Amino acid sequence: MLRYFTLRKILLLSGIISICITGCTNKFVPIQGNYSNQFSQIVNSSLDITWQKMIDLCSEEGLSIKILDKPSGLIGFEKPGIKWTFENQEDSSLSLKDPTAWVVLEKRFQLGILSLPQNVTAEWTIRLKEINGRTNIFINLISVKDNGIYSTKNDRFVYENIKQAFSTKVFEKEFMKQLQ
Repeated sequence: MLRYFTLRKILLLSGIISICITGCTNKFVPIQGNYSNQFSQIVNSSLDITWQKMIDLCSEEGLSIKILDKPSGLIGFEKPGIKWTFENQEDSSLSLKDPTAWVVLEKRFQLGILSLPQNVTAEWTIRLKEINGRTNIFINLISVKDNGIYSTKNDRFVYENIKQAFSTKVFEKEFMKQLQ
């Protein structure tokens, strides 16, 4: 009888511990809509003119240029503090909560509470290719990350999370509109 009672306590305690552990883990709600991180458009100007406009526009928009290689037509940049959103998964259309956002992120829950990313930064590459006096512009969203600070009583740590994200094409369309 004593063994049975002890075994019962152990099983009960194991059950409680497993419930606590699974309740403390992160839960991710994946993006369900149909998105792409690639965008392309042809403009009616030469590569040289488009290149100069592109550099000027990056400067005006505060984009931090990381790669600048004119012979290959490649520009790489990142933008901190971008507008982001989640999908509105309460309706069947999977609309965006903020249709003006540049990227859509997957939802992450910590301890059952929606975790809102902070200091979201995105990195893009632009490739320019001349075709018959016109320029084909390819824009690709490479990565999205958020940074934060985790602090304990004695220490502070900066962390960086790479996010599952897709472009909403708002940035690319605004960029092309300003480029015209």
